[in-house]
Amino acid sequence: MSQTQEFRETVLTQHNKYREIHSAPPLELCGILCERAEKRANELTELDSMDHESTGENLFKCVESKLSGKKVVETWYEEKKLFNYDAPYDHDQHRRAGHFVQVIWNDSHRLGVGFATKDDTSYVVCYYDPSADEEKFHNNVNKPKAK
Repeated sequence: MSQTQEFRETVLTQHNKYREIHSAPPLELCGILCERAEKRANELTELDSMDHESTGENLFKCVESKLSGKKVVETWYEEKKLFNYDAPYDHDQHRRAGHFVQVIWNDSHRLGVGFATKDDTSYVVCYYDPSADEEKFHNNVNKPKAK
């Protein structure tokens, strides 16, 4: 298995671990989304930028350490601390915890993973299909299952 495929599989596995906690169906890797994510990661690397291009896009920047697919998804998932399940939809809350929301978004079924490295800096891009949608918010962000 190539380094790229291994990284993608790690990111997928970590997503599905967290999705299971929230009763969301598992994601599957999508070749077209992976190609798009890889292209976007290369663009971000060249621009040295973290500007989001669209909804359904999670970005991660890693400087001077070994890039870990597990750590990338863990970092996004930790935004759960900023999320209130019982509050009505709040755009500011969604912005603060948007990576977390996208990781566990119930209606997403396909995942694209890409990464690129230049010097000591790596960028990771994940695309989700379908992406999170404000109008369907309450049906797609499930509380964690009781232990």
